[in-house]
Order: sequence, then structure tokens, then C-alpha cells
Amino acid sequence: MFIASSAKECLEFFKNESIELVISDQRMPEISGLELLAKIKTLNPLIPTILLTAYTDHNVLKDAFNKVGIHKYINKPFDTESLKMIMDMAIETYRLNQKNEKILLELKESEVKFKGIFNSILDVFVRVNNNGIIEVISPSIKEFLGYSAEELIGTEEIKLYANTNDRTILRKLIRDQKIYRGLIVMLLTKSGTRKYASISCKTYNDLAGNPIGIESILRDITESKLKEKELRESEEKFRLLAEQSPIRIFKVNDLLKIEYANRPISEGDQMIHRFFPKETQEAVVKLIANVFRKDKEAYFEFEETNLDGEKIWCALNVSPIKENDETVSVLVMINDISEKKKVENMLRGLNEQLEIKVQERTKDLEKTKEDLEKTYLKEKTLNNLKSQFVSIASHQFRTPLTVIKSNIGLLEMQIDHAEPMIQEWLFKVNKRIQTEISRMTDLMDNVLILGNKDAAMIQTDFQMVDILKLINSVIDKFNQIQTDKREMKLNITGRSSLFYLDPDLFQHAFSNLISNAFKYSAKKPSPELTIIFKNRKAIIKIKDYGIGIPNKDKPNIFEPFFRATNVNEIRGTGLGTSIVKQYLDLLGAELIFKSELHKGSEFTIILNEKLHG
Repeated sequence: MFIASSAKECLEFFKNESIELVISDQRMPEISGLELLAKIKTLNPLIPTILLTAYTDHNVLKDAFNKVGIHKYINKPFDTESLKMIMDMAIETYRLNQKNEKILLELKESEVKFKGIFNSILDVFVRVNNNGIIEVISPSIKEFLGYSAEELIGTEEIKLYANTNDRTILRKLIRDQKIYRGLIVMLLTKSGTRKYASISCKTYNDLAGNPIGIESILRDITESKLKEKELRESEEKFRLLAEQSPIRIFKVNDLLKIEYANRPISEGDQMIHRFFPKETQEAVVKLIANVFRKDKEAYFEFEETNLDGEKIWCALNVSPIKENDETVSVLVMINDISEKKKVENMLRGLNEQLEIKVQERTKDLEKTKEDLEKTYLKEKTLNNLKSQFVSIASHQFRTPLTVIKSNIGLLEMQIDHAEPMIQEWLFKVNKRIQTEISRMTDLMDNVLILGNKDAAMIQTDFQMVDILKLINSVIDKFNQIQTDKREMKLNITGRSSLFYLDPDLFQHAFSNLISNAFKYSAKKPSPELTIIFKNRKAIIKIKDYGIGIPNKDKPNIFEPFFRATNVNEIRGTGLGTSIVKQYLDLLGAELIFKSELHKGSEFTIILNEKLHG
């Protein structure tokens, strides 16, 4: 018991000590007794409080009970025994309230745990009254049959049964035995499909012990039932296959006794080794024993005599049959492999023959290889000789041509001094000689270029080139030398850019195509040049309206020294387009053409833009 002389001291006691009852006088030095008890109630609403007062104030009395909730209001003077009795009753009431609070808390915790378990169990709990109405069902029914618990509570249980006889049987069993486990029934899902369930149930009674319904646990066994069905079907298929199989099949235990055979056996043939020739029985017994000991498959071939007295080859396969990772029996299969042996022997003979042929063929290939190497060396020598010949021939031709040209120059200086009658004739002869010298020089240049290309001697000098500027310079040169005054028509689309290429190789190839466009379209409209800059490419089209190329000649148009059959009256060497193709290949450019006889030709160069090599 603690006595406080002030409200502050009382509150300190209350905070630091375990207090079961507070008695306060209404008249206090700091605050009223009612105000003190109100503060104590905020700290512990259950603690009983008693207010003592020497006078009766109805408002104080009203506030004491309604607002503060005091246990007792006592007027002074009071009887000590009565006060003690009131105090004992108040303390006892407080202790009972504390116990009730603890019990209530435990009940709430148990309820939460039960609900958690009830909501999380995989099996389905269901309670049905005697009228067949579902009163309680766990949420796991949703996973099982597709219904929510709310959908089924208050509905008839019979709607869940695929076969109503199952429910009738269950009711009879539970009525007779009060509790039953393991009845297998078929239930209907919300979508109409069927599922297997194992039901364990018992009656539940009212307080008087009278049965008022059934409580059941439903377990989904659909998957296991389906697997059982598959297993039965598989076993049946195996039995049928085994009985019809030409292979002899046995199931043998660790004592070598046959537990199953796919063909009838007599009572005297219960041991597996009796099915083997005497000379192999010991080996078979050891083989089977090893399979039991090592848990590994084994294979063995042996020869025996069949019922017709013929020698046959058989294969023995022994495989372990396990239960809980332990070999409890073995599967023994005996198969006639006589045909396989014949095929193996035949294949062995064929392989030997094939090996002989391979050796012979290898010798032939080695000889062919030697011949090819000799041919390659000859070809290489011929290419070198050709390259040397081209170079020497070009040089030897150039020297007399240069001499002739220089002497013609001297002759030109004398034309002006000749008699007028022969002056004109000399001028014509001089011009004819000059033309033929130029033609011979071009021919030698082309032959030398072709020879260098075949010998892989062309040196390239790739650099960034303004392609449009280079093309314009070539066009200007050809426009100026046309005796018929025709000029190349130029069309440009897009914005020009730089291309990484060898300017000399491109200029030579492009000039050749421009020259051909003028040469093979004499007395026709001017050729046209179209340049399209698009998608980092330059598409260059050279189109003429000349004689065209016959279809039969098109496949050979890029072959060296080839000339179309319709150009006999037009001078040429047949090297130009071949050199064009080779140079453009070196530049990584694409060259395509199309042509129609008597209507003209169009050659297209496609350059891919590159910023560097």
C-alpha cells in the first residue's frame, strides 16, 4: 500500500509501481480527486478507482461515473469495515478483469492462428448440416474446384458430386460408423470438368450430443489417379508387347528365381540359368550377380542351339529394377542376333574391301596431286613467260612505232615544200599513218594492261576522290574531240560526295565506256550520262542509242579479245570492256549492262561511298 500527499506523488507511484486500486479524496491541494482519477484512467482504463468526499455534489457524482468511470463513490464519514470490503471487491474485480483480458487476447491470437491455418491448408475442410447445406468451407476449394468459399456457403452439397450415389454411400457409411476415412469420389469443378477426391469425414454434434451434420476433409488426388491409370495402361501395353515380342523376357530376384516370364514356363524351369547352355550358365550367374552388386546394366553374347538344331547367336541384356534406390530384381532379356552377326560379318568384309579400294584410290589421288603440281608449275612458268613476252613485245613495238612517228614528223615538215599536185596526197597518207600508229599504240597499251592484270602486277593508289569532278574532266575531253559535234548529255541527281578509289583506274575504265558510247552510236542521238547520288552510293549510267549487242554475244562481252558479231566494220581490239571490268573489280565497284539490238546499250557503274580504306 502506498500513500501519496499530492497528485504528482500519486502519479509517480502509479508509473513506477504495480497498482491494483486507487482511493482519492475529492479535495486535493493541486487538483481535485476526480481530475486525478481521470488522469489515472488514461494510464490504465481497467484499474478500479474510489472517490471519497465529505459532501454530495450531483454534478461531481455525475462526472465521476459518466466521464471518469470510477468504481465507487463514498461519502464521509465512512465505516472502516465497509470500506475494506469495498476495496477487496474492487481488487478482486480488477484481477478478474485482467484474467479476462488475457484470456480474450489468447482467444484472439488462437483465432488468428486458426484462420491462418484454415485459409492456408491445401486440403479442403467442409461442414454440411443434416439438410445437405454447406455451412463452412475453406478457401482452398477455389484451387480444387474453382468455386470461391462464398459461392458455396449456403448451397447444397450435392451439386459438387459427379455421381450422386457417391454421396448416398458416404452418408450411409458415416451414419453406421460415425467416422470414415479414404472414400474415393468424383467431384465436379465449376467449369464442369471432373476431379478425384479422397474424403475423410465424421459426424459433428450439438451440445446435447445429437448429430447435426458432417465435417469432411477433401484431398485432391486427381493427379495420382491419372498416373495410376497411365501406369495400368502402360503395364497392359507392356504385357501385350512382351507376350508378342520375339525376345524372351524375365524378371529375376536375387536368388535367381524367375518372378515373371513373357512366355509360359514349366515348374521345373523356375531358375534363370536353366535357359542357357551349360557352358555359359556359370558366366550368366556371375553376370546377374554383378548387376545386383554394382547396380549397372550388363551385356553378354553367347552361342546356342535352337529347337531346330541350328546354331544361333543370342544377346543377353540384364538391367537393374530399383525401389528406393536399391536393386530388388533384374530384367533379363534374351534376343536372337544371328542376322545381326551375319550383317556384321558382311560389313566387316565390305570394310576390308573398301579399305583396299581407299588405299588404291589414295595412291591415284597422290599421283593426280603430283600431276596437278607439275601442271601448276608449267602454268606458272607460262604465265611468267606471257608476262615477259607482253612486256618485251610492247617495248619492242613501241620502239619502231616511235621511230616511225618521229620520221613522219620529219616528213610533215617537207610536205609544205612539195609540189602542189602531190602535197594533198602526202597530207592524206601522213594522216592515215598517224591514225594507225595511234591505234597500234592503244593496242599495245591495252595488251600490256591485260598482261599486268593477269600477272597480278597492277599497283593501286587509293585516295579520296571528288568523283563528279573526275567525271566532268573526262566528259569535257571527249566532247571536244567528236568530229560529228555531238556532246554527252549529263543528268545529276543528289548531292556529290568523296569516294575512296584509285583515280587513274577509274578514269581509264570510265573513259573506255564513254569512248564506246560515242563509237558504237555514230549518226545517232548523243549518248546520255546519268549520275545518281543516293544511300551513300554513286550510280553512274552511260546510255547510247547505237547498234546494241546481240543476245548471243552478251555472255562473252567481258572476255579478252572478244568482239560482238555486229561490229566488224567498226575498229576495235576487243580488250576495252575486259579491262573496264577488271579495273572496276579492283576498285570494289559493280558493273552491269543491258542492251537491245539496234536500240542501244546502257552500262551502269555502282560505287559504294567509303570514308577510308
